[in-house]
Amino acid sequence: MIAAAIGLGWLGWRAVARDETAFSSGPLNSHHASFEKDCAACHGQRAGGSTINDQACLTCHDGPVHHEQQTSTPKCVDCHIEHIGARQLLGAGDNTCVACHGDLKTKDGKHTVAAQITSLASGHPEFIPLRPGHSDPGTIKFNHKVHLRKDLKGPNGNVQMECGDCHQPTGISQPWPYGKPESAEIKAVETSPSPRSLVSTRAHMQPVNFYEHCSSCHPLLVDKRIAQPAPHKKPEVVIGFLEEQFRAYIAAHPEDRKSPPGSQWIPRVKDAPSPQTADEWVRRRVEEAERLLWSKTCAECHAIDGVGVSPVPEVRKANLTARWLQHGNFDHAAHSAVECKSCHTKVNESEKTSDVLIPGIENCRACHNSEKANSSASGDCFECHQYHDWTREKPRHGSLAIPHS
Repeated sequence: MIAAAIGLGWLGWRAVARDETAFSSGPLNSHHASFEKDCAACHGQRAGGSTINDQACLTCHDGPVHHEQQTSTPKCVDCHIEHIGARQLLGAGDNTCVACHGDLKTKDGKHTVAAQITSLASGHPEFIPLRPGHSDPGTIKFNHKVHLRKDLKGPNGNVQMECGDCHQPTGISQPWPYGKPESAEIKAVETSPSPRSLVSTRAHMQPVNFYEHCSSCHPLLVDKRIAQPAPHKKPEVVIGFLEEQFRAYIAAHPEDRKSPPGSQWIPRVKDAPSPQTADEWVRRRVEEAERLLWSKTCAECHAIDGVGVSPVPEVRKANLTARWLQHGNFDHAAHSAVECKSCHTKVNESEKTSDVLIPGIENCRACHNSEKANSSASGDCFECHQYHDWTREKPRHGSLAIPHS
């Protein structure tokens, strides 16, 4: 009774002194630390356990709509629970997601996602790029199986390539083993994770680039008289390069105009008369170099249209996919301890560009499964998904003065 009386007296004294921290159920998240002693900023005048309305949150935060077809909108505090740690404030529990997605209702009665999802292990469909009818839209011809074999010929002898030789997270500026950037300096590629996402700045892989990843093994050499490789540019730029190089060569070696043709990688036109002028010599050499590039060298990787028909052929757009999971976040940096091939299980046998080699949902469930007692990683919805559509976020104009906070 004495202890209870002391406790009540202490609480009463703190109330008279207007010290509301005595009534707090726990410390605030670091982002809200400036309101630690001002409960009324969020709770209103009656701070002792009063409900927080959405307007208190919207004073500082703009939580954009989740989806225009949603039939109800939960309160901010239904998902973001303060006073119990940063994780609970930033990431809602699965029950808040399942409240709608367990039996999804929409305003127009149509569904663009699965209608009954209760967890990653129950109801969640396979990732969209891996569903039937989907394939890699890229046009670059690439064979992973060939490039991962043990006896692969490299620029300085046989090599054993690894995934990291071509695939590194954004923000990494280490030199590439089989190429270098166009510029003299190594460039760090910036990342652009989803706004307000929990993923790191090294979540995604840098796009594959010819100069950085391929140029050492696949130099675009066209003629033994030109030491410099052709640029990996549009066809009209390549043609201009060839004309410039051959013109400079014949100007420096005019005696070669009527000399017997030397060895080259493709057959020349039989019984062709010797060129009579330097311009004619340049034109023939450019035609031969183009025939090599468009029909063999460039065609090894690119789909080219109009060869032999148009003066300047058209190289189809590479159309490489930078981000496969458009509706979910994946952070490579958080999985850096895991071997690449343990998730990308089909890469060693992939011979076609059309193969989609991202991990399937079963790969993720092996670790992220909240329904298993011994699950090694969290399977919460917010690990991959965001509720708010932050592309619709509006700028906020704060109303709090510095002395207040």
